[in-house]
Amino acid sequence: MSLQENNLVLFEHELQIKSAALIILHSILKNKKKTNRQDRRWWITHLYRQREAGPNLMDHLQFDKTTGQFKNCIRIASEDFEFLLCKIGLKIMKNDTNMRNAVPVEKRLAVTLKFLTTGDSYTSLQYTFLISKQLISLIVPEVCQALIDVLKTYNKYLNKVLYLIPSSTKEWTDVADQFDKQWNFPHCLGSMDGKHIILQSPIKSVLLESEKAEIIVMTIVYLHNFLRKSSFSRNTYTPPGCFDSEDDGRLIEGHWRQNDQPLQSLRNIPRRSTISAKEIRDKFATYFIENGALPWQNNYA
Repeated sequence: MSLQENNLVLFEHELQIKSAALIILHSILKNKKKTNRQDRRWWITHLYRQREAGPNLMDHLQFDKTTGQFKNCIRIASEDFEFLLCKIGLKIMKNDTNMRNAVPVEKRLAVTLKFLTTGDSYTSLQYTFLISKQLISLIVPEVCQALIDVLKTYNKYLNKVLYLIPSSTKEWTDVADQFDKQWNFPHCLGSMDGKHIILQSPIKSVLLESEKAEIIVMTIVYLHNFLRKSSFSRNTYTPPGCFDSEDDGRLIEGHWRQNDQPLQSLRNIPRRSTISAKEIRDKFATYFIENGALPWQNNYA
């Protein structure tokens, strides 16, 4: 056997030894990882197993529509609840598994509405609906996103909010001064949208990311506009005719338009602006933004 062939045999033999050692080491580490893993004390606690044992809170409330207890608990008319359930049911439905059954869609919607209307903690809600707080933390953002997607078609004017309208040129100037002092935004007469940021969370509260806070606030606004238009819940939230409304593409003007005296002061502002004023307008036109410049902002800024 030549020297080259002898070296090749030794190399193959050494490679086999190293491969075997690597396999044994991998097996030891894998078994050690399994040994250190802590087993669950319960697959599902006794409290949550009772969720399907018999009639619960939601079952009683849905059949008791005449007394108004359903609306007192969920803060929404049963007819509106059924409407929303039909719209988002397929979006939030989960399939049952061999291990356990999924939470029904009506409970997913109910626990989300209860959270939005009362602000109860997930810990408190888990005892009311017999759903673990870990699962509720997954259900709420998912249902909120489904509500936003569905209610977009019913709420064209999401950011329309009723404010006290300034009645003079000085009051309009004061508004702009406040934006300049507090936010360093000069020449701004109002804001269309904003980003919600959690500054300080309560003690021992569930950690809530800013993205989740934003989607929760947006869902509440969509629900408010939906309930304001609903024939079942309209007069509960705002007096009839208080706001402008839209019905089948037709604008129904609210009572506030009957008195336009507060807006008369704006008519005294000269229409012909100087070149420097136009430059300032173009510079600060980007204040009329949401997440970026809007294509129509220059028509109104």
